Amino acid sequence: MTQDSFNRLQLSAPTILFSSNSASGKQPYLFDEIIQTSGSSTASSTTSSIDMSTNLTVPAVNGKVVRQSFKYISSRSGMSKLMYFTAVLESTGGGVSGSTSRVGCFDDSTDKTAVSGSGSGFFFELSGTTMNVVERYKNTEYRIPKSSWNLDSMDV
Repeated sequence: MTQDSFNRLQLSAPTILFSSNSASGKQPYLFDEIIQTSGSSTASSTTSSIDMSTNLTVPAVNGKVVRQSFKYISSRSGMSKLMYFTAVLESTGGGVSGSTSRVGCFDDSTDKTAVSGSGSGFFFELSGTTMNVVERYKNTEYRIPKSSWNLDSMDV
């Protein structure tokens, strides 16, 4: 039997729809960025990562950084998607009031650069100090806070 890269039994023949890493920088041919006000985005060749940040020390300044792939991966009825993400949503110790970080397969109707329509998808979100799993469907969001997770609460 074949095993996947996570040492699990592989019963299907998956097709890779999109794959990227940050070893070669920000990859502007794969990703678009929206940077507003106090936002910044910097590639690190040492850690093969993209550091996105906003300045929360300036009152009433809403900085924003969005990185999104040019490739739009739509859902298809009767087909599943398996996604793996690696991210540090906030690195100063459990969240910062007034800050929201997200990672997942989703879009936002206000951040679209290539595809029109409403925002939909699934993502992990650190909003202030609260971790959530979120389903967004046609710009309506359904949040499940970490305190309600019943299997893997991601406690470190």
